[in-house]
Amino acid sequence: MNKKILFIFLVLLILPLSSAAHYITGFVENAKDGTSADGHSIILWNPIIGIQENISDIIGPLGNSGTNNKYTIDCELLPSGCNVTNTLSLKVINNGDNYVSQEKNVSVSVLGYDVVENITLNSPPNTTLIYPTDFEKIPYSEVMFNCSIEDLDNNAKEISLYGNWTGAWELNETQEISSGDKFKTFIKSIADGFYKYACKVTDSLLISSFSLQNNSFVIDTNIPLIQSISSNVSSLCGKTNTIQINCTAYDETSGIDKVIIQSISPQNEINNYSANKIYDNVYSYEILLDKIGTWNFNCIANDSAGNYNNLFLNDINVYSELPQISVNSNSINLSKANPIETEEIQISAFVENKGCSNAENVVVVFFNGDPEISGEKIGESVINISENDGLVSSISWSTKIGLNNIFVIGDYYNSFDEEDETDNKANNTFSINSWQEIYGNTQVDKVIGGDQVEIKKWFNESYLEGSIFVADSESDINWLSLKPIGRKKDGQKSSEDFLEIDEILGMTFFEDSVSNVFSENQEPKETRDMIIYQKEIKNVPIINSTENSDFITGLLWDSSDDSYNGEFDSEDKEDIVFVTPIIKNSPGKYGIYDYEIRIPSKLREYNKLNIEEVYLYYELN
Repeated sequence: MNKKILFIFLVLLILPLSSAAHYITGFVENAKDGTSADGHSIILWNPIIGIQENISDIIGPLGNSGTNNKYTIDCELLPSGCNVTNTLSLKVINNGDNYVSQEKNVSVSVLGYDVVENITLNSPPNTTLIYPTDFEKIPYSEVMFNCSIEDLDNNAKEISLYGNWTGAWELNETQEISSGDKFKTFIKSIADGFYKYACKVTDSLLISSFSLQNNSFVIDTNIPLIQSISSNVSSLCGKTNTIQINCTAYDETSGIDKVIIQSISPQNEINNYSANKIYDNVYSYEILLDKIGTWNFNCIANDSAGNYNNLFLNDINVYSELPQISVNSNSINLSKANPIETEEIQISAFVENKGCSNAENVVVVFFNGDPEISGEKIGESVINISENDGLVSSISWSTKIGLNNIFVIGDYYNSFDEEDETDNKANNTFSINSWQEIYGNTQVDKVIGGDQVEIKKWFNESYLEGSIFVADSESDINWLSLKPIGRKKDGQKSSEDFLEIDEILGMTFFEDSVSNVFSENQEPKETRDMIIYQKEIKNVPIINSTENSDFITGLLWDSSDDSYNGEFDSEDKEDIVFVTPIIKNSPGKYGIYDYEIRIPSKLREYNKLNIEEVYLYYELN
């Protein structure tokens, strides 16, 4: 115990003998890119006096500390010395490798030494050139330069674009960098020519780095000129012939680098051929046409700057030596644009013979629906078609409502041995209007007296009000129980009512189904409140009866037919009623009258006992 007391006593005696020095010491962390802090210089100065009066140390084993990443500086060695409460500044200075640090401050204490907060060696920022790449050929004048930003210390401040397109190598633009920026772009409009560019990034410590290289690029906005593309023939018979395609092309700036003659077969198979220059600006290639049909050709000229131009030569036809029957969907037409149900019209189709021989007694058959999937035969015709010619074939047809997919098959019985029979069959779809428009006038005489003598009219007909109703002939309507389609008995919304009506009427896949006409995603497109039998019915879904907005058609259901769930459904199949208000002497699509209502033609089939009739009812107020 006495030895320990003596040791402490000796220390206390010795310490005052070295009090003339005051050491500032600290730790410098390596740069985030892995560069060691050792060997770099750190300086100390009094900011009140100025940085010009400073002392330094070398960080690490070569310095005063003799320890990795540490430094020790005696502030008393400053020309002005240091005193207690002085605030001193320190930082790592640039030894030529662009590694520095931010400043740190320390207050001189009475202890004889002070430890500075850790300093981190700052990594220099870096930038790389993203676009244009080196030797990039750019066929437009507005260039978006793109330079990346890499800064491990996240203190990059600005980035600058340098280039020589103004006539000398100089700074063109500088942009500030926000935290998190990974790249910056500069948009410049530059004339045609060959140029170089680079980027420089600077951090908040004013340490800058240029990109490792300057990228070269060329601006060439001129495309080669192709004067013509031609062939030595316009059509051929048979699959063993060659055709010579000639292309005339030149480039005023950098010259033609290569010319490609491209063939596109009737099956859209593409082949590229390097054309041969046969004389000034004319390039040529001979190509075997080994497939029946229409061939197309494309001349593609490339200049040395990377620009290209092309010119097409279309419709070189190779015909079969045999008859070749063809039908196109676009040639299938109806003789009337908007026929109605059961109307007698003509269906026609243009049938071609793309062969080099006449085709006689060609049987053309028309179907409603695909004959391979139980399509219904409509009729057939027989025509004679000369080589490389075509004729219109037509038949009579009694239209059917809804979608009708009309198929036409040429050479139905395969009487001809054809090279290609895939184009003998074609189809086109026609929608026959599924709705009927009913209009008319109302006239009512009410009299007091006997059958033989009219004594007095009950009211003035010009003010007649009421509604016209249409329902299937088998429907037994309870007029006091009508509800709007799309609503339950309690007035709440009901989903898919329109869809269920379509299912009952067989109109689900019609373009003009009840759903499509009245609703959008099963929500009524428009609703209106209506007075029916002295009772207001709210939210009745409506449509315009025709183009005239004065006449409307609404849709109701008979809730007295409901058995259990309080809403319209296909299981209960409650009666539906179409309704329109009477508007005396109003203009409509067909003239001046009192009502106009639109109903689906298949309403007559709502109940299957009688599929021929619907009944009209009226209510007069």
